[in-house]
Amino acid sequence: MNAEVKQLPFEIQRLIAKVVRRTRLRKGERADIERELAAHFRDGLDSGKSVAQLIAAFGVAKASAKSVRAGAIAKRPPFDRALRQLRIAGGWSFVACILLYAGSIWYLWLQSPVITFDALERYLATFPMVAEQDRGWPIYKQGLIALADPIMDTPDPTRTDWRLPGSSLTFESLGIEQGNAIPNQASWTLQCKVMRERRAGIDAIVRAASMPALGYVPSTQPKLEDADIYGNYHSSFMRASHYFGFDIELPNAWTLCGAARFLGTDSLMSIEEGDGARFIRDINSMIRISHHAEEGMLVGSQHWGTSIRDFAFTRIIMAMEWRPDALSDDQLRQLADLLGSIPASDFELDLTTEPIAVQDFLQRAYSDNGSGDGVFNPVYGSSLVRLLVMRSTPGSVVNYDDSGISMDRSVLAPTGAFANASRKEVNELYDAMIRKAAEQAKRPLWQQDFSFEQGLIGRSMRTVLGDNELAQSKWAIPRMLIPAFSWSATARRLGESQCAAAQTAIALTQYRRAHGGAWPVRLDELVPTYLSAVPFDPWTGKSINYEVREGHPYVWSVGEFQKAVNGESEEHFPGWRNVAYKGPLYELYWLWFRGDDKLERWKPKE
Repeated sequence: MNAEVKQLPFEIQRLIAKVVRRTRLRKGERADIERELAAHFRDGLDSGKSVAQLIAAFGVAKASAKSVRAGAIAKRPPFDRALRQLRIAGGWSFVACILLYAGSIWYLWLQSPVITFDALERYLATFPMVAEQDRGWPIYKQGLIALADPIMDTPDPTRTDWRLPGSSLTFESLGIEQGNAIPNQASWTLQCKVMRERRAGIDAIVRAASMPALGYVPSTQPKLEDADIYGNYHSSFMRASHYFGFDIELPNAWTLCGAARFLGTDSLMSIEEGDGARFIRDINSMIRISHHAEEGMLVGSQHWGTSIRDFAFTRIIMAMEWRPDALSDDQLRQLADLLGSIPASDFELDLTTEPIAVQDFLQRAYSDNGSGDGVFNPVYGSSLVRLLVMRSTPGSVVNYDDSGISMDRSVLAPTGAFANASRKEVNELYDAMIRKAAEQAKRPLWQQDFSFEQGLIGRSMRTVLGDNELAQSKWAIPRMLIPAFSWSATARRLGESQCAAAQTAIALTQYRRAHGGAWPVRLDELVPTYLSAVPFDPWTGKSINYEVREGHPYVWSVGEFQKAVNGESEEHFPGWRNVAYKGPLYELYWLWFRGDDKLERWKPKE
């Protein structure tokens, strides 16, 4: 308060202070207002008016302050006034954004998932209807229990060939390879001895393979009825949502691969013992097991089925390379007819049931506007996205719980809804990918073109947002959600080439017998008596390579990168080639046949 104001009566000083304070003007402007008001009241007092009259004439402090403020602002430079209006507008915009964001959070909270179909029920509808007496699953379990280590009533930590009550099946008593040894390996003799003693288990598996269907009904929880083979604590994941895409339990696939592994061992035992009929029986059973593993036809199930069939094909090639004389001419023809009866669909990727998991994800993680569109809702979908990330990260422990709404899911929910592709966009992208993948899967391997999968990786580059973090995040969910169709389709087609390799191995053996031990100079000499046509190299579409070197025939592919020379690179023969439960890789199919009466190349690498 300046000196001029202090000379005025107390009532007027208080009024001036109140008015100046309420103007909320800048410091210099307030000082000017004080001087002007002090001069105004001094003139009134000098004119003989009383303090009460001056205060009454001045009016209410609040209204006067507003009028004084407006006058002071009007005196400011134009640029200053414009800057003030801009700040006011910015402040209100910020408030509006906060309110809008809060409203968006509240809206997303209210948009709970609309579950329009039961994904598991829809999936189970694709399974064959089978009577109880036609189910193979209970018989498979009987066979594996008969082959497994006995139950130990009294725990003994020094024993490795027994198992505790309530535990899952183990096969330590078969040797270190646990039923996967091949002749000339250290544990082969022990393995054969134990399997002969437990012949009832092999016979049960063969009987199970002859059943019309597997009859295993998948669920989202471990089954008590399967505790006899999986143990009391069998569970793949901790879960709360029963989300079909990840919670579906398919332990039967792994179990069937184990059953096929034992049949593969028995097939080599039969060759060693000169029992060709049993060898054909085992091969036929393995092929039937592969079809049981594929019930439901998810891509994962097809991987298991492909792996089991490839295992059967490699056992045929091993037999033809090792001891082909174990089979008679008639048995070779039976084996060739068996391979020829395998339907072409076994080598094509089937994508009819795969969309169920994606549609289930969308109905749980996206809002639904009733017209096929909606936005990603992190309030309810963030747990599923974390699950996607964990399932795609090796070594991650999946622990999924979507109960309740947590604050960390909600605060950033509008950002997630805006940044991610809409439900309609994801649907359109997935439908296009499925159509293209299904079309390419029907083509031979050398004609397949899955470059559109790379287009998904680079999709953000083609958005209007350009190459930035926001654009990258838009398609993050589809990238995690859509599987690599190319790998699956390639595996199926490589299974076809492995079948052709087994057929070629049989045909070469038949030709050699008919020609006094001589191998053909060219593969076209096998046509049409032993083969309908010379097989194609799956990577080029040209005739498969063939050559007789030092009296031994070699049949080989150029490989994925078309660099294999005579199939001789050591990396073509990984150590797990004779393991049923490993998925097929490209290098397995480069060397088709080597007729040197040895099993060296089939031995697992140390």
